[in-house]
Amino acid sequence: MSHYPQADFYAAVALDSWDTFGPTVAAALAPWAGRPGVAVDAGAGTGLSTQVLASVFAGEVLACEPAFALRASLMTRVTGDPDLIRRTTVLPWDVDRMIGEISEPLTVVTAFNMFGHVGDDTRAAFWAWLGRWLTDDGVAVIGPIAEQDTGSRDERETPLPSRAVGRLTYSATARAETIDDTHGRWHLTWRIHDGDRLVDERSSSFDWQRAHPEVLIAAAAEHGLTARLTDDGLLLATRA
Repeated sequence: MSHYPQADFYAAVALDSWDTFGPTVAAALAPWAGRPGVAVDAGAGTGLSTQVLASVFAGEVLACEPAFALRASLMTRVTGDPDLIRRTTVLPWDVDRMIGEISEPLTVVTAFNMFGHVGDDTRAAFWAWLGRWLTDDGVAVIGPIAEQDTGSRDERETPLPSRAVGRLTYSATARAETIDDTHGRWHLTWRIHDGDRLVDERSSSFDWQRAHPEVLIAAAAEHGLTARLTDDGLLLATRA
């Protein structure tokens, strides 16, 4: 089944997590605040990450999102802000296409809630691309790593934050199925309620490959990058 049958109300459910995660990302990017240059937001989704990135970084932003439904929300978010319109380019690229197309010095690269969607070959190509194009004073921020470990969770359904929008309440639950030490599968159920009455329910499932911090750090080092895991579960990679 498609990852995004819930795309029309994904942003409502994601708002609460980004109310917390957004400031964490902004704090991690603070040393690069006001910098010029080019930034890439890989797997930009509905644009919540792009919005945070652009609020800190002063240069051009390339927001890459392959899913049409999410990219529609991303474009709406960009075109609703005059500053984002001026500085942001929305591109329909997955990671493989992105690293094949973008060949210029990059000051910031972000990849949030998407690294587990790609396998070993794409990850290796991603690190090689970063090793070539990340500037000497640049940074790549990947995460949240802790939440990508399906093996650390049991298989009970866990509620995600809900959000009331007008008369309706949008909610979701998630269940992690562990396949092995590296691979898992997420099962999500999305619901819309009008008071106590269920008016819509949809399900989605997708495979996930765990992002082991030590493996990512070693892969970064192979391409001249130093990576570290922050207390907030973000992996920061630089040349220093």
